Amino acid sequence: MKTSYKFVPFCFMIISIAILGIGLFAENTFKSSLLIGIVAVIALFLFDIYTPEIANLPASHEKIKTMRKLNRFSLVFIVLCFSLIGWAPEFDILAHDNTGLFGTAIAILVIAVIGTAAPKIPFNRYMGLRLPWTIRDEETWNIAHKILGYITYPIIALILIGSLFGNPETYIKFSILTWIAIPGIYSAWFYYQKFRKQTH
Repeated sequence: MKTSYKFVPFCFMIISIAILGIGLFAENTFKSSLLIGIVAVIALFLFDIYTPEIANLPASHEKIKTMRKLNRFSLVFIVLCFSLIGWAPEFDILAHDNTGLFGTAIAILVIAVIGTAAPKIPFNRYMGLRLPWTIRDEETWNIAHKILGYITYPIIALILIGSLFGNPETYIKFSILTWIAIPGIYSAWFYYQKFRKQTH
């Protein structure tokens, strides 16, 4: 483990407070959004450097490679979004005029990438479905992320159906909530049953 890693959790805490502070107290302008983006990028760079320490696995492990791929996808996605919105005004106008289409495409892309990788994300406190019970027990964590992976493409199908026959925004919100709720609720039940048996 790198000696400098002990400062990383503190750095993540400061970055989280900074993002929350900017979001709550700064005016809603492109500059404040850009500042949040820059701070988030710094956090992602730190995460990429210290991924093996965060997951407590060797750098050559397949799950570390999966975490880094997800992290780099997030990094590229954030930079691309801010670049297009900030320096290509015509893209902002096009996205505004086609909100449903762009929202559907982005939701499907993000869910597909995260859902496909979910079963390979190792037990950690920074990336994944971080619920009070999943971050306390590795077996519960693994079950939650396997379910997240299994239901990914049915959820994508639901979003596509919604975008064709209904209000895309409503279907996207409902689908994302369902995508998180199913593994979240099942893993909570599993965790409760597991530790109830251990206490009897």
